[in-house]
Amino acid sequence: MFKAIIADDEEWTRKSLRKQADWEGIGISVVGEAKNGAVAMELVEQWKPDIVITDIRMPVMDGMKLMEWLNDRYPQVLVIVISGYSEFEYAKKALSLHAFDYILKPIESGPLADTLERAAAKLSRDLDDKRQAALLNRKVHESAVLSKEKFLMNLVLGALPGDKEIRSGMARYGLPNDWARMAVLVVAAENFDAIAERSYRKDKELTGFVLANIIGELVQDRMNAILFRNYGNPNELIAILELTTLDDQAGMDMIYSGCRQIIDTAEQATPFKFRIGVGREFTSLRDASRSYGQASEAVRNAGFMGVDDDSIIHIDEISSRNDYMMYPGDKEKELIYYVENAYKTQALQAIEDLFRDIGSSRTVHPQSIRESVLGLVIGMNKALNRYGMNLETLLQETSVVDNLMSGLPSAETLKSRLGVMVSSSIDFLAENKKTGTRKQIGDIVSFLQEHYREEISLSGIADRWFLNPAYLSRMFKNEIGIPFNEYVTKLRMDAAAKLLQDPQLKMSDISEMIGYANEKYFLKKFKEFYDCTPTEHRNRSKKNIP
Repeated sequence: MFKAIIADDEEWTRKSLRKQADWEGIGISVVGEAKNGAVAMELVEQWKPDIVITDIRMPVMDGMKLMEWLNDRYPQVLVIVISGYSEFEYAKKALSLHAFDYILKPIESGPLADTLERAAAKLSRDLDDKRQAALLNRKVHESAVLSKEKFLMNLVLGALPGDKEIRSGMARYGLPNDWARMAVLVVAAENFDAIAERSYRKDKELTGFVLANIIGELVQDRMNAILFRNYGNPNELIAILELTTLDDQAGMDMIYSGCRQIIDTAEQATPFKFRIGVGREFTSLRDASRSYGQASEAVRNAGFMGVDDDSIIHIDEISSRNDYMMYPGDKEKELIYYVENAYKTQALQAIEDLFRDIGSSRTVHPQSIRESVLGLVIGMNKALNRYGMNLETLLQETSVVDNLMSGLPSAETLKSRLGVMVSSSIDFLAENKKTGTRKQIGDIVSFLQEHYREEISLSGIADRWFLNPAYLSRMFKNEIGIPFNEYVTKLRMDAAAKLLQDPQLKMSDISEMIGYANEKYFLKKFKEFYDCTPTEHRNRSKKNIP
């Protein structure tokens, strides 16, 4: 909606102007009325209108004086002159002051509406032209910035051929090429993905732009540095920092002090949680790539250091950790065993123990932690594969490993993610086994009923059905109500009781027929089961025969 002011010393004229056109429909809002040029000037200063409609002859200050003032102070304002005088000199003077139109009194609604519509159309065109010009300027600026940042990325990636190309590029973009000592910093936000999702509709490019603006101002205020974005990774800002002291310790103190101020200020004003990785110093820009690689490694591994403050990490703190801890094979098997057998409490405790050991060490290299976790993920996938499942499908993720290691994970976030995987795997396996187990136990019961005369053992049956013996024992009792061995004994004792009804069969024959090679063992088991000997049982049966 464009803004307009009406200046006329006659009130009825001002009211008539308001009534004779559909101002709102044309897209114009009358924000003020003035009875002379002086009052109109005050309203212009207050409202900054797009259109001024003015009479020529007014007390205190006439319309021509007002137009001269507008032409000098606000040349973009469209002036529409209304007058009862048709003399050529008035029209000529108005046109020389760049009046948009000249309307004679008495004012008719048709010409007024036509003039207002043309004025609104011109203002819209002018506004579009300004927007296009601003967009073009922004694109030109962005293109220049992108070109400079592309050059700087090639510099820190070691993709420039030699010193000549480096010097030429630095000069082309007006960058300093005479710093004696430098170091590369890499700045990233630990919670970048979460903030992008929560605050910027998952737009990582926009989140990265916000991040760059915040850090850019703070770095320029506190450090002598060249700061630029990594366009391949919106959650990464890179700074080539000048070290102004020859003393190594003083240089490190300067870096840490500046980084601490930047992080503290940024985290107070934003929800971002920052990390800064620091590479080793260098004296020639051709070595910037080495320092950049070190700073990247430092920021990527900061969360595994187990220190109170992991927000600023120098590469030397990473490289000093030389122990490569692989998760012990027996511990890994133990965890997978817990997963397979749905022991959730024990499995989660095993993860807790692993990360407690990691946190208490000051010598374990972060890469070994990643490899240990990767081994556990592979083990869980193997357990799930037996049931036609994998972690990607179960968790509805494209790549569990990539998601596990993406961003800037810390030991705590890795523990949490691994815990989710373990819990989800156990829940799936428990539910799958609950339905699948009933069929398996049913098949096993049918097998036992047909083969109880043969040598039977829990481990043998477990092997036959590719089950863990302890798991089979637990599931069998849950489904059947009695332990596995008791069920086999019951089958044999029931069969023995029937066979004892045949007086021709000897005890040794019956023992062998029901699966006991040792007659004495059979007699012992029968006595335990029926609380009488086989002979006593046979005699009782005879008495009960009519």
